[in-house]
Amino acid sequence: MKNLNEVIKKRHTTKRYIDGPDLTKEQIENIIDAAYLAPSATNFQDSQIVIITNKSKKEEYAEFFEESNKINILKAKALIIFIGTPFKVLLSDNYKRIYDTIKDFAAKDALDETAKGVINYYTKVSKYTDTIDITSSSIQLAFVLLQATDIGFETTPMMGFNTSKLEEFMIKEKTMVQGQRINVTASLGYADKNDELNIKVAKRHRFAKENMYKIV
Repeated sequence: MKNLNEVIKKRHTTKRYIDGPDLTKEQIENIIDAAYLAPSATNFQDSQIVIITNKSKKEEYAEFFEESNKINILKAKALIIFIGTPFKVLLSDNYKRIYDTIKDFAAKDALDETAKGVINYYTKVSKYTDTIDITSSSIQLAFVLLQATDIGFETTPMMGFNTSKLEEFMIKEKTMVQGQRINVTASLGYADKNDELNIKVAKRHRFAKENMYKIV
């Protein structure tokens, strides 16, 4: 593993890929671990990933993306889709998921009370309940992008897809279930370092750093 600061500074979006070796089993496991270990609200673990490496499957999935992203996917070594499970869906199994989430940190004699408190908070208090799985997917995305950089790949976060049709397709493919949603996607591969757009993007233009933060 490289120094984390080096990985952060190295990583940039890649618009055009070239061919290269397929991901190894170990590299795929590294990507999975990065997503698996990413934090989530109340440890709900309400975001999962689908990794598509098979060429013909990538071609099928690419059809649901806008043209520029479609080209990106076809040249990439993998398409990663981040699937969120909204809180209301977590409640659909008679609260079992909630109990499984809290049982490791709640006192055994207060498990029911803790579960009721969690459910009450997210159903009556929190203003962010409908989007916590989106936050979880976003954090997973960040972890995955940095892990991919660390093991030698370039990446591109992507929206630009037909949400309803892609979700319908994935439900039929049994890579997600009814009630879940696609929050974000990313491609992963080897950058074409001679591509003009890649060269421009690699410079990572940013506005003045002073405009980005405040220290209180």
